[in-house]
Amino acid sequence: MGWAMVLQKAAGVSYIADAFSRQTDNGIHIPGAAPETENEEIGLKLAELVGRLGDLVNAYRRYIDDGVVDKGEWDSLNEIAYQFRVTLMTFLNLISRVYCLPEKSDARECAAPGALANNSSSMEK
Repeated sequence: MGWAMVLQKAAGVSYIADAFSRQTDNGIHIPGAAPETENEEIGLKLAELVGRLGDLVNAYRRYIDDGVVDKGEWDSLNEIAYQFRVTLMTFLNLISRVYCLPEKSDARECAAPGALANNSSSMEK
């Protein structure tokens, strides 16, 4: 697995991460960007998002032309839609990283329900 990840990184692709994400229920691999390029990336991702939506619309129009969407066409629509979702989530992730203020929270909020009570009682014993 480690060697596959090295090859993936060297090639500048995310095929392995994408494959794992697809096998996960509703999983989507959201690639990150280098912090110094995040502002530029937002505009590029928006343009890419519009292009992917156009791809989806064009494929839909072609595939329904004969009144039937066969398995290959359905698979193609799903692949285009998957890439659209990945691009959308990447776009939103970049906006969040660049423009949203970090939320301040109490680390205890991350504990499982009752964990604090159980820990305090076990410490007293």
